[in-house]
Amino acid sequence: MISLPHIWRLSWLLALVLFAGLKSPEVTQEIVVFDITDGKNVLGQLKATRTISAGRTVVEVNSETKITRLVTITIRFSGRIEYEGGRMVKSTNRTDVNGYNRSETELEWKGDHYFIKVDGDEKRLTDKIRYSGSMMYFIEPEYYGTVFSEKFGEFDPIIRLEEGHYVVQKGDGTRHTYTYRNGKLQTIEYPHSLMDITIRRRP
Repeated sequence: MISLPHIWRLSWLLALVLFAGLKSPEVTQEIVVFDITDGKNVLGQLKATRTISAGRTVVEVNSETKITRLVTITIRFSGRIEYEGGRMVKSTNRTDVNGYNRSETELEWKGDHYFIKVDGDEKRLTDKIRYSGSMMYFIEPEYYGTVFSEKFGEFDPIIRLEEGHYVVQKGDGTRHTYTYRNGKLQTIEYPHSLMDITIRRRP
């Protein structure tokens, strides 16, 4: 006959085994912060967060920019992008100007295609997305020839100028220049309707 203390020890060991089996997968998180400038003055801030857990990657990008001319224009952007097994499966992006929605894009993988809605217009995409704009904050595009724009729902070509320097040719004709050092994004430069913008990594 098994004694009561022996039963307690067996129960304790069983609990340890069950706990080990239910233990949450390892989670890693990286946060980068950038100043949004006109080349000299700081106009706002951009924060990008990448969380990786059990083959799933979630990137969240949030920014706020204030531009003062005759009036102050406040631009807020929020984006959330999800990857599973190295493929994008979901994305939502929204831009507000002075509290009013300016643009909104949603994307979701449906098993054999993406369903994309850009400002209310719907379309399908069968090409799998492996690299997108939000990932450029964390991964240098040295092995990629195109990047998917979560905002516009289309692929843009990447041109490598030299080591650590790349140009993304946007669908509207503008060129966005990315500079990396030791694999880490340092600056993004691009023209805006109001001025030229430089996004600069904080030390």
